[in-house]
Amino acid sequence: MIRLTGPTIRRNLRALWAEVVGIPYEPAFTTINAAQQINFERSSKGFDGGLLSWIQVVDEVSFWLASLSMALEDEHNSDNKRDLVCRFMIGGLSAHMNAVRTLVIAGFDVPAKMLVRQIEEHCSLLILLMDDAELCSEFHHHHEPEASNKFWHKHISKGKLEKKINEKLKARNPELSDAVAELGDWLKEERLVLSAASHPSFLASAMTVAAGASSGRGGGGVFGFADAASARTLRVLFYHLFLLMWVQQHSFQYLVNKIDICSGNPFGEQVHKRRDFVYRLMLFVAIKQDELPLQPKFIEDEDLEHG
Repeated sequence: MIRLTGPTIRRNLRALWAEVVGIPYEPAFTTINAAQQINFERSSKGFDGGLLSWIQVVDEVSFWLASLSMALEDEHNSDNKRDLVCRFMIGGLSAHMNAVRTLVIAGFDVPAKMLVRQIEEHCSLLILLMDDAELCSEFHHHHEPEASNKFWHKHISKGKLEKKINEKLKARNPELSDAVAELGDWLKEERLVLSAASHPSFLASAMTVAAGASSGRGGGGVFGFADAASARTLRVLFYHLFLLMWVQQHSFQYLVNKIDICSGNPFGEQVHKRRDFVYRLMLFVAIKQDELPLQPKFIEDEDLEHG
């Protein structure tokens, strides 16, 4: 009997293949890697800077958040529950953003949408945590899996979080209530798409298999195929980040002020150097996005073959 365990797994696979198929072993690992590379090269040549522009915008925010989390870690503020919770939540947010980036570039838009749906809750909860030391303490206390689920049902499930965020947005900037309501309506529509992608559905499966269909070049999504729909995914991600950093700019500044710019910490240096740039970039994109080249346009296959 062949055992597919231990360090000899590859040798066992070859032996099983020889026994069942009888020809030289053809690892699925190699085939999948080759298929993904072909799709990546084909799709990356086929779209212009629109999708790349969204990736670059999100990258700037992600890197700043990662730097902030890393710099706060070096400041040793773990005795303060609020600072500790915010540091871990900010670092986790940046990691999730990097995962979305990786999925989009690899051509897996539906899994990216699943993660953006989770990031929405992450950003909304962080907005509340940054203002509430008692909630931070409760959140930190519920660190075991079962307790974490209880916290989610108590504070987040069934629209509880969305209602609290809407109230906070209106109270914080009443003069922008109409704009906030309009943005909220748009995000609510986008949430339907993210939710459909997050659950087993025909739509999610079709979007995966036919990735690239929005540009007339679909069909290779099983192994990943970059799609213009990812620009929409990144746009939703951007606006959740924008709301977080806009509503909580004073809380973010409080965290920035805890970092000694003269300490020689390279992450702290990045935090101070990039803060104003990141905020102005986000405001610029939020206001001017319809005038910016942020919509991907794919080149036809025939054009690729001749150029």
